[in-house]
Amino acid sequence: MKKSTTAAALVVAAAIALSGCASGGASSDPAPAANPISGGIARVVEAGTPTSLDPALLQNTGPRMPVTGNSLYGQLVTDDPVTGEIKMGLLKEFATSDGGKTFTVRVREGVKFSDGTPFTAEAVKFGWDRIKVPTTGSSVIATGALVDNIKIVDELTATVTMAKPTPHFPSAVLFTQMNWIGSPTALQAGAEAFNAKPVGAGPFVLEKWTQGDVLKLKKNQNYYVPDLPHLDGLEVRGIADPSLAYNALASGQADVVMTISQEKAANAVDAGNVATPYVLGGGNALIMNTSKAPFDDVRARQAVSYALDLDKLSEAVYGGFGELPKTLFKADSPLFADVPVHTYDREKAQKLFNELAAEGKPLTFSMALFPGGSAMFEAIQSQLSQYQNVKVTANQRDQSEQGSLPVKGDFQMLSSAIVFNDPDPRIWLALHGEAGSSNYSRLNDAQMNTALNAGRDGKTIEERADAYKKVAERFQELVPMILTNVSYFGSIESSKVNGITMYGMGSLAPDTLWLQP
Repeated sequence: MKKSTTAAALVVAAAIALSGCASGGASSDPAPAANPISGGIARVVEAGTPTSLDPALLQNTGPRMPVTGNSLYGQLVTDDPVTGEIKMGLLKEFATSDGGKTFTVRVREGVKFSDGTPFTAEAVKFGWDRIKVPTTGSSVIATGALVDNIKIVDELTATVTMAKPTPHFPSAVLFTQMNWIGSPTALQAGAEAFNAKPVGAGPFVLEKWTQGDVLKLKKNQNYYVPDLPHLDGLEVRGIADPSLAYNALASGQADVVMTISQEKAANAVDAGNVATPYVLGGGNALIMNTSKAPFDDVRARQAVSYALDLDKLSEAVYGGFGELPKTLFKADSPLFADVPVHTYDREKAQKLFNELAAEGKPLTFSMALFPGGSAMFEAIQSQLSQYQNVKVTANQRDQSEQGSLPVKGDFQMLSSAIVFNDPDPRIWLALHGEAGSSNYSRLNDAQMNTALNAGRDGKTIEERADAYKKVAERFQELVPMILTNVSYFGSIESSKVNGITMYGMGSLAPDTLWLQP
């Protein structure tokens, strides 16, 4: 596979080792940037355009809406990008002493929402409880369902009881909009009132927003971190197409662009700009819905997997930039198992296609297609057209459905991702039969479930590594998804931008951003 020197360097520089890190920890304030300059307004491009500013309805995944959410609501927790260790943000404590059965959640004393009212444990309870309510419409309802109940101890402290022991629950919060808490009073005023004046505890507050237009933000004078944010404000807009987003930077219309494109990151560096990569375990994936025909038949999933030449797919979709996932865990992970996640075999593919056709089930399926995803569909369609007894069509969907469609399960194939630092609870949520709507493939396999439980509950790295080897083996055999590329999350920015800080799934925290004149 072709890969430019620049792109290869980006990946190597950003490689993140998985770790069996402990859940919870002591408080840690963000470190100040070296010689930061105050003032100015940064123009930021995200891949998603919000239809609501409700924190439960935004998306804290990669380039989607991280700056919007982090600006308005801050973060309960962040993590160390190298070790994966959970760091405290708006929380002072997030820890378990009983193996993940319960957690003590304690918020920082003296923190206020942007309207001057106290940020309390009750606000966290309210935010997490409403994520579990189906009518809220959150895409992370299954993550919220990990929590059985929350009891308030005092104004700053709550005890969280889990539905099942989840030792690494803080990692689940980190990767989702559970990390963003809005004012209960403001949210109870209704969607229209909240969108006009969202109230959070983040570094910025809303100045002006019309749905589909630029989101203008100004500094929150009540922000809990002294001397932050550095900027006077932000202008955030959504551009789904990576090429158009890159053009905004190249033409000087944007200062920072959130991206998943290693090709655009390499182009930015070649043009004298800067790329800040954030690479995790797992990868981008073609997810097949195992609860619906035709992918309820494992042979159909295996046939498509065997049929696809991922090197050529990468060339067509990513310009040959990036890295193909060879295994579920990266080679430098303590949980690494040498179990290949993909095998390209045209002969096996055609044999399975013919076998299904002979049974009266020639393989025909649709792929959910969102704006910016046509290159992946066209590459898959082109490769499968070289086989007999298989056909793929495009199921055009609106961008507003990108978060809700996989949760609802109303698809046969779609492009998404399974990414993680520590694999629990991310992999458990993605592959366990009891995970609910976060398990996009709807896989429910007894051996996989047992292995995932063992990986979650293991007390040592050796126990967890043995369990996750079994997970990798079942993943290889059952093919609930096809990993197409090592997930790349990050930003590209002009050379005048400083103080880039990310956490979780490449979620940019804007309070440390500053601009060089």
